[in-house]
Amino acid sequence: FSVVNAEALMCGAPVIVSNIPAVAEFVHDKNGILFDTPKELLEGMLYMTKNKNHFNRAAISQEVVDKFSQAAVGQTYFDVFKTLVK
Repeated sequence: FSVVNAEALMCGAPVIVSNIPAVAEFVHDKNGILFDTPKELLEGMLYMTKNKNHFNRAAISQEVVDKFSQAAVGQTYFDVFKTLVK
């Protein structure tokens, strides 16, 4: 999991990140670009600079806030503990 990427997304900034499972769980074509090779990284950077308005920054922020805010993460922990207590 990458806190830096989650924080950037929470601010509404689309990201370009290495395609690893922990990041691929929350980065998708509406909030960023995943890359596997240096060539894909360069292509992603060029795309992002040429298509600045492609990404809906308000929607990016809202989606990530809903998933990773203090309240959302706290609720997830609470639900896990409730399940364990049962």
